[in-house]
Amino acid sequence: MRFLRFALLLAGLVVLAVLIATGYWISRLGLRPIAEVTEVAEAIVDGDRSRRVATFRQRTEAGKLARAFNVMLDEQQALEARLRQFVADASHELRTPLSVILGITGLWRRGELRVGVQRDEAIHRIGASANQMGSLVEDLLLLARLDEGRPMDRAPVDLSAVVRDVVADVLTTAPTRTIVLSVPSSVVVMGDEASFRQIGVNLVSNAVRHTPKKLMS
Repeated sequence: MRFLRFALLLAGLVVLAVLIATGYWISRLGLRPIAEVTEVAEAIVDGDRSRRVATFRQRTEAGKLARAFNVMLDEQQALEARLRQFVADASHELRTPLSVILGITGLWRRGELRVGVQRDEAIHRIGASANQMGSLVEDLLLLARLDEGRPMDRAPVDLSAVVRDVVADVLTTAPTRTIVLSVPSSVVVMGDEASFRQIGVNLVSNAVRHTPKKLMS
């Protein structure tokens, strides 16, 4: 009986040790990573974007979950950084033409720039600044459309009409330039009209900006 009691006690201790080890293993490799993921997620919601889940054994499902969670956070942070930089660049690009337009309108309110060469130059600068802002807005709309995954519009487009409109718009901002336009009466293709117009404005505007003041065709 004494030996049996000792054997039962020893077996109970062994079973208890096994249960403790099993519980520790489950807590260490199973539940603890999940609890830390939850803790890090709550910290990020509270504003601490630098928190990350500690590295666990990659062979376990919890370790794979922690690694995937960290990768997701890193990509999200990089995306936010690129978005902030993009907004800053767009704001900087918009600030210059907007300042020009506001400055010219302020001079006009004070009675200046009413007649003569100064008025023509002011109108030219307003048109150029407006075109610059319009091009930037078109770029922003294109990026937003592509980010949403929406396909570009495909419809019949008369390239001749688009080119004539582009040349007319450019001459509005550069009235002293002479552009000889020779296009067929109608050239219909399939595509996105806004994109064709943007390409045409960029090409003709660059040609006007970077060539001497002489006849262009």
